[in-house]
Amino acid sequence: MSYKRAVNNRDKEKLYAKSGNMCALCRKQLFSENGTKLGEICHIEAVGEDGLRYNPKLTEEYINSYDNLILLCPTCHTLIDSKVNEATYTVATLQNIKKITKPM
Repeated sequence: MSYKRAVNNRDKEKLYAKSGNMCALCRKQLFSENGTKLGEICHIEAVGEDGLRYNPKLTEEYINSYDNLILLCPTCHTLIDSKVNEATYTVATLQNIKKITKPM
């Protein structure tokens, strides 16, 4: 069973507001000077069964909630979702990165 991707606007806004306009991993700015959005909302625990860090025991409400989302640049998003990095970017690691990353 896979979950639906349905992040509500409130959680999207909270994620961007708390990010300080920076990728949680590399700290790259997520909006260009002309206002182009460069950031990607990423699920810490995957939406689909074929995704890394998938947990079938979660609720659909949780899977798309602020607590399960992290804001990254496209490069870091690809990095954390790469099979070769599965042992490096665990759920606990990503939750910790999100927790300790504060705007500069």
